[in-house]
Amino acid sequence: VVATDIGISKRARNAAERLKAPLAIVEKRRLFNNEHAESLNIIGEVEGKTAILFDDVINTGGTLVTAVEVLKDHGASQVFFCCTHPILSGRSVQLIGESSLEEAVFADTVPVPPEKCHPKITVLSVAPLFAEAIRRIHLGHARRGAQEDEQVIPEGVDLGVQPMDQHGADGQRMAGRGRIHEVGFERRLVPGAARTRRLPAALAV
Repeated sequence: VVATDIGISKRARNAAERLKAPLAIVEKRRLFNNEHAESLNIIGEVEGKTAILFDDVINTGGTLVTAVEVLKDHGASQVFFCCTHPILSGRSVQLIGESSLEEAVFADTVPVPPEKCHPKITVLSVAPLFAEAIRRIHLGHARRGAQEDEQVIPEGVDLGVQPMDQHGADGQRMAGRGRIHEVGFERRLVPGAARTRRLPAALAV
């Protein structure tokens, strides 16, 4: 895993740890606040290896192309690129197409219109990730790791759960902050220092 600069090195290191891969960093000096950037060195060993460039955003593509060139000069066999936010302004798509890059993989946090599509560009949807985050937040599950069937409840938080009655066409009544409702429960305050509490899986929005 190769960080495109020192600033992104911490996140690249985390990705490298997950992949159980070594980390390298492109050391560069930015000349102007646009696509002109000069790579100076590679910190780490890339010769004969497949390099995965890692960055949070791509704008004009100048930094990426320069990084690809310096990795190839240092003996990398293949270079891939992954990035979260594809701004893709100016000639960025053309630069990607003309570079030695094997593939660029982006999330769709910024829409990629048809005119910016290219055979070297793969776009992945973040919709499932956001949907899972919303589900976990709503149910109070931990957003990382997780016992799926346990509710994480901060001390002293009123869940606002009330018993179902005749209110509402569907026989259910919204109650309390977070719009949590359920059948046959009484309103309660979670006591003491208990951090987790098991709740029924039937909670609905």
